[in-house]
Amino acid sequence: MNDIDISLKYENGMEIEEENLFFEYHKVILEDLRRISMKVVDCTDSEKKNKLLSNLNKLIDDLDANRTYAEFLTIFFPFQICIHGNYLIFSYYKTVETSELYTEKPSIIIITRDMKNIYFIDEIEVLIQNVEEYEACSNKYLDYSRYYVEFFRVRGETVSANECTLESYTNTIFYDSFNEIESIVKKIEKMFDSNINKKDAFSF
Repeated sequence: MNDIDISLKYENGMEIEEENLFFEYHKVILEDLRRISMKVVDCTDSEKKNKLLSNLNKLIDDLDANRTYAEFLTIFFPFQICIHGNYLIFSYYKTVETSELYTEKPSIIIITRDMKNIYFIDEIEVLIQNVEEYEACSNKYLDYSRYYVEFFRVRGETVSANECTLESYTNTIFYDSFNEIESIVKKIEKMFDSNINKKDAFSF
């Protein structure tokens, strides 16, 4: 499959052909996630397997809710789908049980094309270091935030996992995930390989 980069931002409007293409890929992603979930079900029982299944089920539910785009008209960041090299990257918005928007900040998923490695990237808190500067800022999406990263690897019948935290500006995390994918993956994996626990934070 060739590399693609599709952005869907409703507040600006878009051609119907582009919207149809976006949802075509969106549907394929949902099918792939269900396929991964079915594969994980057959893996050896473990806490990591159960956590991955829980994450996948919530992700599938959220993506289904995101398809009702009328509920997401006011979002700042676009829905983004990118296939680059060995990676599929897409953004989505977490929801509560009523399918209402849970957060104004996007979560990001990175999956290798062989569907064996999955990265979940979620904002967990905004780090306001200077209240006056923050209140004066016209673009609140320049928040300096902390992100929680969960990494799952499926090999044969075994699920392994690791985790860490990142600190950066929201728009930097978003940009790097879609435009500097190999770099961000290497940085995350370096943190994992160094056995950094999730309480430690890193800046890009």
